[in-house]
Amino acid sequence: MSQKQQELTEKILTDPAVESLSSYIGVDGINTTLNSGRILINLKPIEERDAHSEEIIHRLQSKISDINGIELYLQSIQDINVDDRISKHQYQFSVSSSNQEEVYNWSEKFVTELAKMPGIKDISSDVLMDGLQTKVDIDRSTAARLGITPLMIDNALYDAFGQRQISTIFTQVNQYHVILEAAKNIAALQNPFQHIFIISSAGKPIPLTTFTTISHGVGPLSINRQSQFPSSTISFNVKEDSSLDEAILSLNTLKKSFNLPDSVTVSLEGSAKIFKNSLSNEFFFGVCCNFYYLYRTGSFV
Repeated sequence: MSQKQQELTEKILTDPAVESLSSYIGVDGINTTLNSGRILINLKPIEERDAHSEEIIHRLQSKISDINGIELYLQSIQDINVDDRISKHQYQFSVSSSNQEEVYNWSEKFVTELAKMPGIKDISSDVLMDGLQTKVDIDRSTAARLGITPLMIDNALYDAFGQRQISTIFTQVNQYHVILEAAKNIAALQNPFQHIFIISSAGKPIPLTTFTTISHGVGPLSINRQSQFPSSTISFNVKEDSSLDEAILSLNTLKKSFNLPDSVTVSLEGSAKIFKNSLSNEFFFGVCCNFYYLYRTGSFV
């Protein structure tokens, strides 16, 4: 990740309109996963460069297109920002449900079909489903006979692979947290679970694999939530020859064609939501103006 992002920064700095940049990798207040980063690009003053920000974005995208293994999403920072969330593109809508699998399935369908709609480009979702997962299925009958509870298994796994703080070292100017974890030679093994033991009710250490089944697969890197329910944010841009109003109409048309179940909710977010809300009073304003005109000309009945 660091090497690929360094390649991006080197390409970006070769553009004559770029003055400087800052690069970050990993989890922070905005990034939710380790495989994501941010690059803040400072452009030269407008009188010292040959293009505006959107033209520079298109130019940079063509420059970095030959770098494989990493994707860069660019957008201009607005002087007045009304968005309440950070995404890869300028406009967003969310898909939420009480069923996590429904969120992932319908998000994928929206991304696929929106790419075919006119006026919309650069569609992406914040659902990342390629994270490696290890699933531990407990044989509860065997575990109960040994006097082992699911809480004991959970604590043992967290002791080995989590960040269990067991002490704090205090100095005159600082303090250091002592973290418990499995030995690195065990954690690096292909099957480290056979080296993890849990004390039974008889006081004997029992291998974890005795009463569990270990399987491997893929799953989401993170689970986003909105109003306490699993959700995904799908972001998009509007083509140069189109408008946000046309993009929202295309989205509503697609939403109706899907016949979504009642458990799935689709709603505009960020600046797209504010744009829609700003148009909600225009019809009433027009009615008032027409009423005034008819009354003043004497043709009101």
